Amino acid sequence: MGFWKYILSKVSGRVPSVNSMDPQTLAWNVRDGKLYGCKEDANGVRSVVEITGDGGSQPPVDLTHYCYIAWRDAPGDGFTLDPDNILNYEAILFTHTEIPEPREEDFDGLWRFRVTENALIDDISFEYRDLADGNLTYILDVKASFQYVIQAGVFVVDTGTLAGIIVKINGTAVTGLNGVDADNTIQEFTATAANAVAVGNIVTLHITGAKSSGTTTLVGKIKILRN
Repeated sequence: MGFWKYILSKVSGRVPSVNSMDPQTLAWNVRDGKLYGCKEDANGVRSVVEITGDGGSQPPVDLTHYCYIAWRDAPGDGFTLDPDNILNYEAILFTHTEIPEPREEDFDGLWRFRVTENALIDDISFEYRDLADGNLTYILDVKASFQYVIQAGVFVVDTGTLAGIIVKINGTAVTGLNGVDADNTIQEFTATAANAVAVGNIVTLHITGAKSSGTTTLVGKIKILRN
């Protein structure tokens, strides 16, 4: 979800600095009636532009004429210009030139994640039976369909203990889920770093430690947040 920010000045003739502005900021000078915005070129260079000219007698030098808003569910899914409040990403494009048929590359660098009803915390649940001795590897997500962040891992075994549980993203261990132990009480461990999953990544669970002789089943879930 995007928000507009406003800067207010009561000093006539004062122009906001580019360091105080971003593309979601408007600056209003109540003394001379001028409104300023921030534009950003294809190279990411920002500049402050006057939207209201001299307060009425002269037209603005750099007035934005066209606005295009696009929506999509995830990177690489294409986009739509039809309003769709359940899609997770939104891009707003301001331009001085009309674009008869906007293309996806027109919105590069403008996509923002929106908090929608589809963007709630979700789970990857699992149950692994007949645990063997030695190092074991299980696939939690063979190829991620969307970006998400692993927030926590929840683990419990049927009886006894199980040591050395590791969650990995593309072979890299998630900090906070690297070598944790489980017993027959439900435990939750927080992921603190190296926990961002990109589209196409594989997420795996590894058991690298010893288990009690009676331990046969590991049950748990990975808490995720789509972003």
